[in-house]
Amino acid sequence: MSKAETGGTAYPMQDPQAIHAYAAARIEGITDPAERDRLYTLARAEAVTGMTLRDRFAVDAMRIHLAEHLHAAASKELDLEPGWRDFVADNAYLMADAMLRARSGEVQHG
Repeated sequence: MSKAETGGTAYPMQDPQAIHAYAAARIEGITDPAERDRLYTLARAEAVTGMTLRDRFAVDAMRIHLAEHLHAAASKELDLEPGWRDFVADNAYLMADAMLRARSGEVQHG
């Protein structure tokens, strides 16, 4: 999936004062003016961008997948091996991608 296929932003900051406060907090203690300007600009961009809709969908999918994994481990149906967290996270993004395809009408059946 390309960067353009993230579904757009979710939860961007919209209040100018909140955006400034967020950015100002990120540069607190930095004395170099050029570095302060650079980090302030990056922090403002981060604040107004928010997370992507793909990220939001992945969070929702991961909650369910993680709960299923932990339930199976607790009931001894599954041994949690090293790397299981990466497996859960990867599957959450696969589900998020599927949700974005369904949302756009590009559902793949079969």
